Amino acid sequence: RICSSVKILGDGDLEIGDNVWIGISTLIVSSKSRQNPNAKITIGSNIDIAPRVYIGTGTHIIDINSENIAGEGISYDIIIENGCWICADSTILPGVKVGSKTIVAAKALVNKDLLENSVYAGIPAKFIKHVK
Repeated sequence: RICSSVKILGDGDLEIGDNVWIGISTLIVSSKSRQNPNAKITIGSNIDIAPRVYIGTGTHIIDINSENIAGEGISYDIIIENGCWICADSTILPGVKVGSKTIVAAKALVNKDLLENSVYAGIPAKFIKHVK
């Protein structure tokens, strides 16, 4: 189920499994780049994505010699495995994998891979505990 005001943008691929909830005002951006023309966001099955979550594949190569330090755009895949709960206002940055049945707490910033069956919170997201 994709709620009202969800925005899905970009020219990259997006795969969404079964029984997925995507909350209001969520932004999903899957963009291709020269270095990754097959950029993809994979959202598994049985996942709850709360309101106002950002999931995006794009970033920039830092270019100190350019007039604009945000140099050429580049994309990295994102994988959210089955059974996850991505809480409100959290951010999933390019190139990460969220392990199955993991909880990303409200307002967390995910900038690295997360283990399965775990809770992560904070900016950047840090391991809190395993879920049993």
